[in-house]
Amino acid sequence: MFAILGISNQQTYNFAAQVNTLIFILAGILWVVVLSYITRSPRPEKAFLDMLRRFFRSCEFCVSRISARPETQSLWDRLKIVFHRQELRSLPTKLNIWGSRIDPKKFPHNAPEQVQAVAYNAQMIAYRVDDLIEAGHTTQAALIVKELGENLEAWLMVIEKGFNIWAVRPEAGATEDLRPRLIEGLKRLDARIEETLNRASEEEISDQESRNFYRLLGGFRGVTQAAVAYAEVAGKIDWEEWREERF
Repeated sequence: MFAILGISNQQTYNFAAQVNTLIFILAGILWVVVLSYITRSPRPEKAFLDMLRRFFRSCEFCVSRISARPETQSLWDRLKIVFHRQELRSLPTKLNIWGSRIDPKKFPHNAPEQVQAVAYNAQMIAYRVDDLIEAGHTTQAALIVKELGENLEAWLMVIEKGFNIWAVRPEAGATEDLRPRLIEGLKRLDARIEETLNRASEEEISDQESRNFYRLLGGFRGVTQAAVAYAEVAGKIDWEEWREERF
């Protein structure tokens, strides 16, 4: 049958063209690797520091938008909020993965347990900030907002400043006196809320509004406690050891 059909299929190719294609592919991969070293170091400790800065920048942005109602925001603002909330949800997992890749033999001052503790506390901050955002979207009593507006704004400024400092220097929690300021601010806010709720009548504040506001207060308390826990852990890390250039 094959003899009758006379099938002839001669395969021809240009060896030089194949070799050139392979060389171009390898050169492209090498160029990407070189650029990765120029723009950002792929070493685990450098990637860990960079992701931690990104994480706190997203925390600062999300906290700054808590008081803004979704219906009053532009499309661009809503897209930015979605992006930063996604950063909050994904970066702690990446921190945990990259932290496990850091060689403890090269950085003897930072034990693997300490590195994992940083990633764990970042995850707790992400959970608490997300809860605070959800609580900030609930309907609040006009009287409480009027009574505590300045206190809430002052408290937001303290939290935003803390996240802003950590976005630049993750170790600043132990040196910038943030921990006592956060705790003291929360105590004053608790006392003022209790005073306002005791003075208000049932006609002025409904049960649902009171529950919503206590949920908001719980969100502030959760963010504060998570931030204080991170400050304690960050103070035990030798950050300068990670910043040193190694060859």
